Amino acid sequence: MNTIVKGLGAFISITLFAVTGNTQTDTIYGYLSKFNYKCAEQDAMYYTKVYLVNNLWHRQKFLLATNGLKEEADYSDKDCKKYHGTYHEYTDSGKLYSDFYFQNERIMYGTFYYNNGKKAGYAEYDTTKRDIIKKQGWDENGNEIADYVFYKSAEFPGKSLGWRTFLQKNLKANLPVINTADIGKYIVILGFFVENDGSLSDITVLEDPGYGTGAEALRVMRLSKNWLPGIENNKPKRILFKQPIIFQVSD
Repeated sequence: MNTIVKGLGAFISITLFAVTGNTQTDTIYGYLSKFNYKCAEQDAMYYTKVYLVNNLWHRQKFLLATNGLKEEADYSDKDCKKYHGTYHEYTDSGKLYSDFYFQNERIMYGTFYYNNGKKAGYAEYDTTKRDIIKKQGWDENGNEIADYVFYKSAEFPGKSLGWRTFLQKNLKANLPVINTADIGKYIVILGFFVENDGSLSDITVLEDPGYGTGAEALRVMRLSKNWLPGIENNKPKRILFKQPIIFQVSD
């Protein structure tokens, strides 16, 4: 499953008439960047269709280069930020790769599949702590895999403490003050991918509040050593990350 870490930018939309009676309303077309941010067509990797079905907003995401369906999911909001219902992800060849079920933005359970349609892994979640409470994986012959890992996100070495130490050592936190920013909080959002070997790629400033903070956050992120790679369905997985870096100006 792509990391469900979800934007700004231009949004191109077209409204069409309903095509399935009472179950589907007008369809909204849009574009998404490789970071899943709304964008103009020339900057897009995907295009989307959003429409209302049975009181839920259903979004389909297609790869712009091939028109191949990559994801489809249900949401409780028109902006498609609050998952509620089913989520399906597909391979480049159009085969079902995973499906998940959400209730009020929380994952209830999920399944990964082999190309032949057989189950590869299954997990149930604690909806309070959002931890996996039950998991099971199988090889293509149906044999259970010992110590199977359903999903583990990539992370900075040392986790939150290591990340905080890294920022304290490298980030010029007083840069907004030097650049005469008003009192307040300035949040930079960086997008990047953690590759299978833990290296970072495509580090990009997605949201820049100004006063030099975006360039400084980008500089610091480029100093980062390899992260601990993510794991999905018992295999290393390229993970999309959206990382906030906060600058605080106090009186």
